[in-house]
Amino acid sequence: MEHHLLAIEVKHRKELPAWLKHAMAQAVAAARDGKVPVAVLHERGQRHADDLVVLRLGDLEELLC
Repeated sequence: MEHHLLAIEVKHRKELPAWLKHAMAQAVAAARDGKVPVAVLHERGQRHADDLVVLRLGDLEELLC
């Protein structure tokens, strides 16, 4: 996938982990007033600057357009 600003890597899986889908569902449920739902994935003992941010592709497309 090509983009002028982002270096995108796509990973295709038969199914995503349930905990990840649940985290996004929680973010969606908590989103209010037009805010974009985001799940932040943090590994214990690691720097928060290295956390991963997950958002739905449709939301990303809206943010970038």
